Amino acid sequence: MPRKSMRIGPTGSAISLETLVRIDGSDPDAGDYEEWGHLGELVDEDQLIPSDFIVNEDELKSTVAALLDNLTSEERTVLRLRFGLSEGEAHEHWEIAAIIGMSAEKVKHIEAEALLKLRDLASKRPPRGYVE
Repeated sequence: MPRKSMRIGPTGSAISLETLVRIDGSDPDAGDYEEWGHLGELVDEDQLIPSDFIVNEDELKSTVAALLDNLTSEERTVLRLRFGLSEGEAHEHWEIAAIIGMSAEKVKHIEAEALLKLRDLASKRPPRGYVE
């Protein structure tokens, strides 16, 4: 049986559906292992994401990088910081403004313009290869 896991949190750490969890809600320090079960036993099969919908992380990063190449350097920087595309931590407008050295309003304007460009690109050329 293939190992099933899901990615959670900004670090993308994996949790196996075979992870042991308390299933009765009693004291976790009691040590009675009969009241433990696997995480997968608690998840309804209908709620699991089919494997053909799971996106290859490297492929997704490559696609995002290709889309960002259509933007100016300033727009790329703002979006990378705003959505945590480089270091994994998203920043507020005022934080980006302090990093780049401009006003928060200017950062908001650059973000809006960049997102409009990306939406326009997406409407002309929808992403392929993730879901068939």
